[in-house]
Amino acid sequence: MKPTVNVSITLCSIGLVLLLAGTALAGGDRHPNLTGAHGDLVAAQKRVTAAQVAHEYKLGGHAAKAKALIDQAEAELAQALQDAN
Repeated sequence: MKPTVNVSITLCSIGLVLLLAGTALAGGDRHPNLTGAHGDLVAAQKRVTAAQVAHEYKLGGHAAKAKALIDQAEAELAQALQDAN
């Protein structure tokens, strides 16, 4: 996929990351597994993006789909942290 196609996904990702970062900070050490999982998802998002760049976005759309699923996982974690608090 071309980078321009992923603009809305990227903007949503940034919004979710900011939301989760604030929620994770509010949770502090009370939920180390959830905040750790959030960090893992952020790292995964960065690595998939790096793979897309390295392969000139020629990954059959699978990397973009993976990033969308990571976004969904981040949203679920945000809900879990909200419920836990």
